Amino acid sequence: MLDSELKTYPWNQTVKKKARRVFMLRWLFVILAAAAIFFLTYQKLTTNVWGLTAFLCQLLAVIELAFGLQFVEAGWSRKISSRMPLDEHYEYALYMYHIQSVRDLATNNRMLLLIASLEIQLGKYDHATQTITQISVEKCTPVQFKTVVLYADLTGSRSGRY
Repeated sequence: MLDSELKTYPWNQTVKKKARRVFMLRWLFVILAAAAIFFLTYQKLTTNVWGLTAFLCQLLAVIELAFGLQFVEAGWSRKISSRMPLDEHYEYALYMYHIQSVRDLATNNRMLLLIASLEIQLGKYDHATQTITQISVEKCTPVQFKTVVLYADLTGSRSGRY
């Protein structure tokens, strides 16, 4: 889906609202972790209450908590989307894919495989073909590569690329 199509796409408002909540929760965790790191650093620089070892241990604990909260958020997002009807799940995945600002190719592939799977289940084979062509085959795991080839066979879009 092109950026111009995104602005005019008629998003389901309940799906959009749920996706925005998840996205805002993700940023809230990032902001809280950054504030905690700032507070710890400020305390270390202004007072000499802790030694270096205690400071590093607390800093590591904050970073570990931030990663743990990201896992909680990801699980919560999966739980929300798995309870949705198929068409809402598709729109939720599509919206989450498009509002992500920074992605590595591995995450991009996982999201595109999910979207392609939902498009095939909904019978949108033309959309699934477009989604499959966006997948970076070089960064696929062997299981993901098998899934890409299977989806390409299902949609009839298998080319010399595979």
